[in-house]
Amino acid sequence: LFASPLFLACSGILVLWRVLSSRGFCPASTMYDASKPMSCITIKKQRADIEQVISMSRSHPRPRLEPDDGRMIVRTLAVSLAPGDVRVLRGHLFFQDPPSFPYIPGGDMCGEVVEVHAGEERFKVGDVVMVLFEEAPRNALAEFVKVKCNLATFKPANTTPIQAAALPSSAMAALTAAERYVRPGDRVLVLAGSG
Repeated sequence: LFASPLFLACSGILVLWRVLSSRGFCPASTMYDASKPMSCITIKKQRADIEQVISMSRSHPRPRLEPDDGRMIVRTLAVSLAPGDVRVLRGHLFFQDPPSFPYIPGGDMCGEVVEVHAGEERFKVGDVVMVLFEEAPRNALAEFVKVKCNLATFKPANTTPIQAAALPSSAMAALTAAERYVRPGDRVLVLAGSG
């Protein structure tokens, strides 16, 4: 997987997003305005060479909150592309196929809260959070993402946004495997554990 052109292209998407973000395409603002367009990466179909189906849009509609839907809007700081993202891009997970095309790829992310639903008590505007994708890895490679509050947690203070974006799925998979299969006294191998 890690030597495949698709993985390298996905890595390139993340690098491209970081470059665009650093050049001011993702400006921080104190007031979120859902009426303005946003920049995002889109995929126009599956099962094709990534170079043929990927594009950058600067006129995509921003997400809007619905009253009391338990969600918030997060300005993207970093996105993690995992094997699940690659499988969706290739069309190998029919149960996670996008409902329509084009769609915005990427699931796990780290970002700054810019708007919260009425009654939200845990998060506030300005908080930096990391978010696990909902149902399928979609919508994170955009300036702004609407996320479920119960799938978010605060970014650990000792991590960068890039490190935090990589935690939700990977850390959850490791925790689930450890809780399910590792018992007191078991010996385990931690790959890349030396940092």
